[in-house]
Amino acid sequence: MTSIRPFRPGDEPALGEICVRTAAAGGDATGQLSDDDIWPAIFAWPYARRHPDTAFVVAAEDDRPAGYIVCAPDTDAFERWFADRWWPPYAERWPPRADRIGAERDILAHAAGRGRAPSRWQADGYPAHLHIDLLPELQGQGWGAG
Repeated sequence: MTSIRPFRPGDEPALGEICVRTAAAGGDATGQLSDDDIWPAIFAWPYARRHPDTAFVVAAEDDRPAGYIVCAPDTDAFERWFADRWWPPYAERWPPRADRIGAERDILAHAAGRGRAPSRWQADGYPAHLHIDLLPELQGQGWGAG
């Protein structure tokens, strides 16, 4: 039976796979960027690392992660941590380059600029944020509904 369970250390590879396989507006983004790890390094892994207590896995019947919910309960603090602690090693891995085009350039610019200015959500009065991503096998079944 599909269920929601707390994130556990060791779930990171599955979170990465889910992130990549849903990064194209719910569809598979595999191969769209020069390195598939860019997606989860920005949109999944830092949340599980910073706030494992607010990270959950939607587990398929065999306990295999097929979705996740990750949260930053304090967006301001998360963005500062992301910019100061999380992103610097990745910035070395994916340095800004003039030859990056399109989506990859925009995504990396977004990551590099985090923590410098309030996001639109913060400006609109939402102090927390989350990401819910589900593999196609779970999409449309209510697992992401609130």
